Amino acid sequence: MKFFIVSILLIFQPISYACDAHKKEAGFKYESMKADTVYEKIGLKNGDLIQKYDNKKVKSAADALEMYSKLNKGKVKKIKILRDGVEQTIKVK
Repeated sequence: MKFFIVSILLIFQPISYACDAHKKEAGFKYESMKADTVYEKIGLKNGDLIQKYDNKKVKSAADALEMYSKLNKGKVKKIKILRDGVEQTIKVK
């Protein structure tokens, strides 16, 4: 897969915008997992491509920041990711 990547820093959590040029898979790739973060607590792993949360596409840095804020407030129910080429849904408790 060929991706173009733009890195940003999200509240001290590095994530990158990634888009697969062939399959049009887009989202934010989680990198550099830090211990005891909201991302770790819900089961995200380094390299996960976050595509949607609660059926809202994550297609910009603003979307990623909004998701992060809602996660911290307990307002996200599920997150769709691409992990090792396989789509998965994480249910947030």
